[in-house]
Amino acid sequence: MKLNEKELLYIGNKVNGEAHKEGALWIKETEKKLKKKEVYTRRYFRLVGNLLFYLSGDNKSDSVYGLIILIKTEVEPECQRSETQHAFKITFQYDSSVYNLAAESPEEMVSWIMAIRSVNYDFMLTALSELRTKIFQLAGRDPIPAGNPYYKLPYRSMDELPLTTGTTNQYEPILNLSLACSSLVSLCSNSQPSAFVITNIKTPPQFYWLRHSQTEVLPDTCDPHYFTTVILTAKYTLLSTEIKFEVFDVYDRKHQKMLPIGTAECTVKDILGAPNYQLRKEIKQGGDIRGYINILGWKEALEPPMQTPENSSPKLPLSPLQVGFDGWRLENVERSKSKPLKLPFNKLLMTTFQFPIAKSSKEDVPKVMKVSEVMGEGLYSWSIPTQLMKLFIKEDNIWLQYYHSLGELVEEWEMIRQEVVLDHFTSITHYREVLVEMEKLQGEGITFKKSTDKSQTPYEFIPTNLHIQYMRVELEKQSSPTITYEVISVGAPTAYNLKFKTGGLMKWHNTAPFSMANHYLDNAASDNKTLRGKIILEKIEEVTENIKLCFEAFTMSSSSSDLGNINEKFYNLQTEVYRLQSHCNINLMNEALEGLQKAMSPKARGPLFGQHCTTVSLLFDHIESALSTLGGHVTGLDQIDFDGTTSPARSKVNWKQILKDPSHTFFKYLEDVVSILKKAVYYIFLKDAFDLAYERVPLGIQGYRHRRDICFSHAVTTLATSFATKLRQCAVDPSYSLQLAQLGFLVYWESLLSTHGDESGMLEDFFVAVQDLNNVKLKITCGDGQHGPIITGARYKVTVEMPLEDTLFRLLPIELQKGQEISVCAVMFSQGINEQQSIADRIGDNSLQDAINIENFRTLKQYLSQLSSHFALAGEESKKKVALALTLAEELQNHVHNTRKRKNIEIFATMQALSRLLNAARVTSCKSAKDRTAMAVTLEQVQILIKDFNMAPSAFQQALDSMRSQGTRIHNSLKNVGHPQYAFNVIQIPALPRHYRPPEGTYRKLPT
Repeated sequence: MKLNEKELLYIGNKVNGEAHKEGALWIKETEKKLKKKEVYTRRYFRLVGNLLFYLSGDNKSDSVYGLIILIKTEVEPECQRSETQHAFKITFQYDSSVYNLAAESPEEMVSWIMAIRSVNYDFMLTALSELRTKIFQLAGRDPIPAGNPYYKLPYRSMDELPLTTGTTNQYEPILNLSLACSSLVSLCSNSQPSAFVITNIKTPPQFYWLRHSQTEVLPDTCDPHYFTTVILTAKYTLLSTEIKFEVFDVYDRKHQKMLPIGTAECTVKDILGAPNYQLRKEIKQGGDIRGYINILGWKEALEPPMQTPENSSPKLPLSPLQVGFDGWRLENVERSKSKPLKLPFNKLLMTTFQFPIAKSSKEDVPKVMKVSEVMGEGLYSWSIPTQLMKLFIKEDNIWLQYYHSLGELVEEWEMIRQEVVLDHFTSITHYREVLVEMEKLQGEGITFKKSTDKSQTPYEFIPTNLHIQYMRVELEKQSSPTITYEVISVGAPTAYNLKFKTGGLMKWHNTAPFSMANHYLDNAASDNKTLRGKIILEKIEEVTENIKLCFEAFTMSSSSSDLGNINEKFYNLQTEVYRLQSHCNINLMNEALEGLQKAMSPKARGPLFGQHCTTVSLLFDHIESALSTLGGHVTGLDQIDFDGTTSPARSKVNWKQILKDPSHTFFKYLEDVVSILKKAVYYIFLKDAFDLAYERVPLGIQGYRHRRDICFSHAVTTLATSFATKLRQCAVDPSYSLQLAQLGFLVYWESLLSTHGDESGMLEDFFVAVQDLNNVKLKITCGDGQHGPIITGARYKVTVEMPLEDTLFRLLPIELQKGQEISVCAVMFSQGINEQQSIADRIGDNSLQDAINIENFRTLKQYLSQLSSHFALAGEESKKKVALALTLAEELQNHVHNTRKRKNIEIFATMQALSRLLNAARVTSCKSAKDRTAMAVTLEQVQILIKDFNMAPSAFQQALDSMRSQGTRIHNSLKNVGHPQYAFNVIQIPALPRHYRPPEGTYRKLPT
């Protein structure tokens, strides 16, 4: 190969050039000393095309020292014992040369490996082949003309994909592999191997291996049987696809140090051609046999059957509903010709396992179960917060209109109004700016809020790390139904970006003199003046509209000759006026009128609002006087002929003309009085806001209303996601639909927050957000199932309209089809489990946690009381389930009131069982829904497998470790912080309850 040295030096020394990647690495070199010794030297590397330059030092301004030409190369991590961590090596296909390199961190190592692979000629050739295949399939013709030198490049034809029949999704799982090793050789004389298997894939025309998956680590055994299975998707289903299994012995799990035991290779064709898809291969290293690997394959059913709902009497629904999934899209036998229903998640992660079932003397009991985990991002993470923010902006604009309608005020109150108006205006401006930032983020392709972004203002209304996780359980017997469990995981609904120096929302609840917590509850007897004012304002507007309609009807009747009709219309008008007076003639309005008179400028008061007209009764004296005058004219109409042609004693005057002036006078007084009454209500709003500010309860940016808006947005988005998930899974179950219609939607929220430090403030926000959900209403509308929910209503009292595909919509009870609103019963139970909770248990205060649990148990008890009444006349099976629910509730009550027990996680286990029995939606949260949440979700899944599916108890810990090390939860950590590890340190691990501890090697100190 001829190279131009000057040109290469120019490219390598170009500091601000277009390098694919550059940075410092360690390279293994031989020292230039008498004793030749290999050492790692830190140098600066620059990757330009397929040329990897390394410089004389570790500074980017140093000169070029050497060059590696990346042709026919392979790059892979160095798994043998090494003098340094994060090592990898570059080897050549036709040369024995090896370059040993090391990065500063595992993330940098992976980044460099991927960068070097991407510039490899073979990699680009494979990419060209993939693109050529896709274009050929879409356009029906070859995009490369016959004369092109790349025309003879092989590409996949549809004939080479025999296993993909029935699916168009290249990521559809169609072949699973279960792995086990036997007779492994121990590389350390003092112990048996702690082995795991890495699976690599090479699909023609690809020339290099790609790491596909790996199993969990099984300690101290020569015959490991792995629970984590290998999923082969439609993308890797060529019969010629090669699979390489690399087996490693982990001798230092904490620092992830390992030694290679050996490798085994086969093809997809080998597995499918083996009897019962069972293949046994030798594990070799340098020609020596170091054990065996046993491969068991099975094809995925593309269209599993789904149970058809039975028409039966109301019963307590079975949870979970037994359904089947085709690529995780719910399919109903009645709608096979319709569009697939869009579930509320995307960007799926999927892992599979195979767990043993406890031994039984019965022959028909299966020996293993197949378990799949599927996790996806919630689809509504952006749409619902956007709708809520627009609703908040609209409502703040209405408040501004109220304050402006007060007219001219005296100087003192004008200053107060300006301060309150500025507060609302600042909120509107801030919310609009955040909406613009959110649109930019969406335009950049960001689909969810990472845990590391939770303190960023543009993300403040987006729920943190919102994901939906399904666990699908399929028994070995083909006739057994597939059973699915779902859980929503999301960061605690809290205003993390506003910090917690003054605590959370509950603390403001307690300090605010006018309990703003209940602003939007329909309770006219509340001490909250703003709330009562809003109710009065609604009544004034409602009755005033009725008075105008009655007045219009009365005016029209005066054009007729029917005196009885005129008297009837006048009576209706008189009744509505008295209704208006009854709604307003209360102490609150009298106090408001008195205050308004002092606040308004004298020249702005008008003739009706004089020095002595400071009560509702005095104001209505004007209306009553005008109404009495109008009534007198109506009474005198019987003395006047309508057409004036009969008795000479009667005037010849039209009745409408007679009533015109007194009618006009009455209506003018009515408008003036209503205007004053509304201003009195606006004064209540203004004074209430001022009193809160005076008591140092800020409302706007970084204040109470802002914090509550953020928490409410998180909670409603999560609620809508859980409702959509549950509805699409259970809509075919008539008993669940009846449960929704008659009892409402039950959602159980599990909190893992502690009661010490900032998390105490988060827990306060959390509690108020969940309480606010009890004021939310749900409504199911008929749609195409492809669009998201619509938000209507007012602040903290919204209605979520959820569209449902037509065929499923027609299965709902008639009252739900007619638009009946579904109430929400949201309950949360909290138990801290980390080291912060240990501090709170010993020297802190747990009263917040205890109060939250006791209060939510009261809410749950009310729901159970309604449930008991509802199923009182149901069948024996339903009565048994109700009795079981009440027994679990009693057990839960004992746990909740046992406040002396530290880290009482039995609360969770009992409530989880109860929520499954009641078919409640499930949400689990910690600060970021990443680490503690992962431990809680996987523990619940394994407990379900043991209790409901008779998984072998001896497999409990291995199943836990498998799900935590190879399941979807550790991939969730990678999505959030860029590391496939949990953010626990060595101090936190001992503080966690035993079953909440991650496997060794899967955690380290990381940002949360």
